[in-house]
Amino acid sequence: MNTRLRFGVCRFAGGMILALLSADQGQAAPRPGAAKGPEKPEPAPPGRTCHVDWDKGSDETGDGSAGKPWKTPWHAAGQAQDGATIIVHARSDGKPYYNGGQPVLKAIVPDLRWQAAKGEIVKLSTTKEWGQNPYEAYPRASTVVVGEANAVIQGFGVWGSILVGARGDRCTIEGCDLSGGGDYQGFPAMIRTTGSPPNKTPDDWCEDLVVRNCTLHDNVKAMNQGPANDAMVLTYGAKGMIVENCEFHGGLNIGIKWKDRCNRMTARYCYFHDMPTGIQGDGQYGVDWIDTHNNVFANVGRIAVAVENGAPNRFSVRNNTFYNCAVDVGWWRGGGANVEIFNNIFCHRSGGFYQSYDEGWKGREYAYQDYNCFSGANDTCWRINGKKVATTVAAWRQWLGDQLVGDACRDEHSTSDDPGFLNQSGAFKRQEDFNRKSYPKDGRPSASAIEAGAKWPEVMGAYVAGDEVIGPARKSTSPATTKATQPAGRP
Repeated sequence: MNTRLRFGVCRFAGGMILALLSADQGQAAPRPGAAKGPEKPEPAPPGRTCHVDWDKGSDETGDGSAGKPWKTPWHAAGQAQDGATIIVHARSDGKPYYNGGQPVLKAIVPDLRWQAAKGEIVKLSTTKEWGQNPYEAYPRASTVVVGEANAVIQGFGVWGSILVGARGDRCTIEGCDLSGGGDYQGFPAMIRTTGSPPNKTPDDWCEDLVVRNCTLHDNVKAMNQGPANDAMVLTYGAKGMIVENCEFHGGLNIGIKWKDRCNRMTARYCYFHDMPTGIQGDGQYGVDWIDTHNNVFANVGRIAVAVENGAPNRFSVRNNTFYNCAVDVGWWRGGGANVEIFNNIFCHRSGGFYQSYDEGWKGREYAYQDYNCFSGANDTCWRINGKKVATTVAAWRQWLGDQLVGDACRDEHSTSDDPGFLNQSGAFKRQEDFNRKSYPKDGRPSASAIEAGAKWPEVMGAYVAGDEVIGPARKSTSPATTKATQPAGRP
């Protein structure tokens, strides 16, 4: 008998005892004739790739391997260790994974990667039946909870919400189809970060969250929540967030709402359409450094980009295309101290380009507004405090000249040219309809514009280099595994 042995050392107050251990089992050798109980699977080691399969797996005897997968994601969450990748396979009956109203996926250790099996439609739901109003069943539940850093949630169809906690720094949510909404506080958000200043400290806010290649649509009415917080992406106090290559449509009110001391927030290469409001920066306690660029806003019924409550202090709206929105850029109650609005295309059949609900424009010392294209001007184009101030670019430029001071720019080089959209569908219903007949080769100002002192490229709208991908890499209309790609020409 060539059993390898090792000695374990147990320390007690009065001395030391040597125990004979089996090297293969790593535990004390059983007494001769002792009954052997059922073997309990060990937790998955750090960095391991694990599997969840409703049809083939078992939470009692599975070990997370491809041959012996676990049955449920909530069991797998408690077994996986730091750095693990957990691949979840679709149920053969097409139903979602459902955990009695409790979270289905949880990232409770660092560097955990949750991934839908390639080519499979993997659904996760807060409710037993897909499409049931989450607030009627479980008004305080989130489908996915991220509680530790560097988590990745990839490729799932989610009915309900993803909640990112204060420790969810550097988390990535990609390739997901999200609908429904609902979280532990009853908001209709499909992605929400915790923390609500001023009662929270900076340690209670997550940092550097990335949401990419997702489709977000059709959130449902929450309990006891007014329209102010009816956003698909709702953040409180987050520090650093990028939302890119996503599609937003339908829904109750707002696509993205950055609120209460958020800063370094970016929305780029996204497609917002057929919804009340696209993006809103709102902060009773201040919001700073919001950059909205290279997006398409089409058929937005209320305001495409809104600024409210004296926030943000620095706000950039550049290289976007606005088509047939009720109001393209609007703000009220002193919103926006330092504003940049340049290189955008504003194209209308009806509606207005800018609309302010106060006198916030007056006396502004810094506002960079230039190289925009205003196409389809009408009698409601520029309104301040409910009053019409201009219906042509020339009149708007004159009004700005009377109001702005210091180094503020006044749309001096802006035009009213036809942007030349290709509109291949004939109805402006797809993001590719906003491709244009020609693009600059390198996104730089022309020689004549440089001679005239231009700092930025000439009017181009959302497409600067002509090869950007606007919206998800592959459109999805139901829970699907959208392949995440990086668009060319990205800064």
